Parts: sequence; structure tokens; C-alpha cells
Amino acid sequence: MRTIKYLKYILFSALVLATSCSKDDLEEISPDRITMANFWVNETNAKTGIMEVYQNLTDNSWRFGENEMCPLYYRGDDVVLLPGASQWSYLAEMADFTYRNTSSILANFWWKKYRALNLANWVLDNIDNVPEANIDDDMQKYIKGEAYFLRGVLHMQLLQNFEKIVLKQSAANNDNLNQGLSERTAAWTLITEDFESASSLLPEKWDDSNLGRATKNSAYGFLGKALLFQKEYALAHDAFTKIKGADLVSDYESLFNATNENSVESIFEIQFSAIQAGGLSKSHSGSCTMATGDFGGWNMFNPTQKLMNSFKQEKTTDDKFDKRLYASIAFDDPDATFLGKSARSYFDDNIVPKPSFKKYIESEDAVSTGVSGANFFWMRYADVLLMDAEALAEQGNTTDALPLINKVRFRAGLSEFSKTDKATVINEIRNQRFLEFNGEGIRFYDLVRWGIAKQEILNSDKLGNKNFKEPEHNYFPVPNGEIINNPNIDE
Repeated sequence: MRTIKYLKYILFSALVLATSCSKDDLEEISPDRITMANFWVNETNAKTGIMEVYQNLTDNSWRFGENEMCPLYYRGDDVVLLPGASQWSYLAEMADFTYRNTSSILANFWWKKYRALNLANWVLDNIDNVPEANIDDDMQKYIKGEAYFLRGVLHMQLLQNFEKIVLKQSAANNDNLNQGLSERTAAWTLITEDFESASSLLPEKWDDSNLGRATKNSAYGFLGKALLFQKEYALAHDAFTKIKGADLVSDYESLFNATNENSVESIFEIQFSAIQAGGLSKSHSGSCTMATGDFGGWNMFNPTQKLMNSFKQEKTTDDKFDKRLYASIAFDDPDATFLGKSARSYFDDNIVPKPSFKKYIESEDAVSTGVSGANFFWMRYADVLLMDAEALAEQGNTTDALPLINKVRFRAGLSEFSKTDKATVINEIRNQRFLEFNGEGIRFYDLVRWGIAKQEILNSDKLGNKNFKEPEHNYFPVPNGEIINNPNIDE
């Protein structure tokens, strides 16, 4: 049992949502029944409580491709839909900006994040109730830090996707079920405070039996990101500089094929496993979702020509294409590979018809079966480097930003970037983010926070890009089901 992906868990969500009524006092409760009163009694149960939050951070199995990857990936100008997705209106509308608040994808994304938020709040509401004699002081502190961190990440994901959200600061009960929408400033304040609390409580690292759990680096990374989104550049830089011991791995491709998980580059990644034993189901459909039909996948999307052209604008120091292009995409090139074999070898005519993403594809079996266990990144150190460079450049300190940019460029095989003009440096950071995080569900959120979503999406080969309107499509509408069920939401 090396990482949290292999830990068994119990489901107690109904317990979180349960409320009492007067007749309960007259009922005899079985001593074997888990209740609010007898769960938070020892360290084992407290660990189970926080593991349930991790378990619910994303959808699993085939739902991962639709309910998680779809809203994060489809709007970016690095992805263009293929018939495997475009023939289904509820998927196509996410990419061509024709979705409405009745979308099942939006409803599922909203519901999943709030379910996990409820579990994180349940931990925070109760972790201090565990008797001191029954839990190690440090572990109690760490679990509280994890709950703050996960609550911050979940609120942040919601705020990146919806203009206004419902802030949840305690587990669901009769008094707080129907809260209204909060202003974005209030949401950012809570998110920032949660990451600050987490950074003061979390350990610097975990032992091998707990790999994948949040650390101080996780908290500082997301704190810096939250501050960057708020344009608090000096504070963001301060947060990023507190990250210790992280670095880039030399083999970029190894980050995504399940051969280098929880590496020195990982700031926080979602733990998955294809192992189905013991009732644990934490696999996903990422491999078959990323691969085109030519390579046995579900033919959902492929890289835009815009992305391919951007990769080819600058050659490496040995006059080849960017190393990240070969590591990320199988395309018509004699040096291109797919799962360790020549990409061209998959076809009788020895020509690859169209590019296919390679990221998060771990094996041919994972593609054909739809069952993959490769971890997915929510942040890696390359992201920190480029965000920190951006924070510095926005303050006019381009000199200190250059080594951070070049660290990312050098791994890609590119030459040193030495220009110091602020506008030029910021454009280089944006270009490197486009290339570095291609096919990782990050691009659209960068475009929105930079205020250039409309121009970049229109200047792409995305299908339906002409439908994009600003600011209407910068954020999703609150799901219709939430509006119907919550009388305090007036949209």
C-alpha cells in the first residue's frame, strides 16, 4: 500500500447529510451503527474521513472523461472536437459555446465539487472532537491542513468555472442548505485564507506510505495561484518562493504515462489506480479519451492546428522540434512515437492521418478497455515556475523572471531567452504556458484571466469558435437544478 490511491475507504456521505428530528431521542441506537457521535473517536476514523474527501475530488471510470475532462478541456484553443464527442450534443455544446444552464455536464461538475466540499467541511467541523489520547497531535494538525487545502482547491475550481458560487464553510445541515451566491471577492478571500491555514498546518512531505497527500508545497503552490488570479503579484511571488525541494524532471513524457508518479515535479496530483480489488474503484477513462480513433481511442478530440503551428515556430538547439511536442502528441513525423513505437507503424500506408494527444496514455490496454490508473496533475512545478515568472514580470522585474522561464525552455531543448522588455517577456511566458500545458485542461483559464479569451479562440481552428461571446462565455451559468432547488439563488 504505497500511496493513498490504494487505501480502502468507507462511504459515509449519508451520515454527513443526516439531520436529527425529535423522535430520534426515543429510538434505541445500535452500538455498531456509525453516527456523528461515535465516528470521530480515534485517528483511524479521522484518516478515513480525510481519505473520503480525496476519493471524491473527481469522477471516476468513464464519467471522468465526460464530467471532469469535458468542462476543463473542451473550451481551450488547444483542443478541437472529433466525431466521438461532436456527435453528442451534450458534449459538443461545451466546445462550441452553445451550452445552457440545463447542461448535464455542468450539473454533474457542480454537484461533484460540492459533494467533496461537504466532506471537507465535515472533517473541519469534527477533527478537533477526536479525544487527544486517541490521535497523534501532528496527525490531527495534518488532517486539518488537508481539509483546508482541499476545501480551497474545490472552491477555486468552482470559481474558475462559474462567475459566482455558493461558499460552503460548514457541513450541510438544515440551517445552511440554501445559501445565496457570493461575490467573487468574498470567494477569493476564503480561498486565500484556506490555503494560508493549510500552509501552516501541513507537513513538508509524507512518507512513502502516504504519497499523494497534500503538503506545504501544495498549499503554497495553490496560494500563489489564487493570488496570481487576483493580480496580487508581490504576494503570489512570496508564496511561490516558499516552495522547497521541487524541481523539473528531465523526462517530460514520463510525467504522463504512469512511470514517474509523485515525482519531484509534483505539487499536487490526483491519485488513480487501475486495480479493482477490494471494492476500490479509482480508475479513469483518460487514456481512451485522449487517444484519437486512429490509435484505438474514443476519438473525442485532437490537438488544434494552432497548437501544432505554435510548437513548430521555434526549433531546438539541435534543430529539431520542441521535445514537448514529441512527448505530448503523436503526429506525422519520422521521430514521432505512440506508446514506445513509431507513430507511423500503426498504419499500413506508413502515414499518420491526424495528430493525437499522448498525455495520460499509459498503455494500449488502457486505451482499449477504458480503464486507466495514471495520475492526473492539478499542479506541477513547471506551472509554479511560469506563474512565478509572470508575477515577477507583471511587477516589472523581468530580469529575475528570465531564469524561471529558461528552466522550462531548457528542458524542452530550446535556447536561452534573454529579452527583458516587459511586454515581450509576458508574451513569452504566455507562449510557454500554451506549449508546456497543452492537453492538460489549463489553457482556457489562462486566457480568461489574461483577458484575451475571445481573440485567441477566434484566432484558432476550434469548431464553433465564432459562437464565443465575452464575458458571457468566460464562465458557466449556475446549473438550473441548483436555481430550482435553492430559493436564495436568483439568476
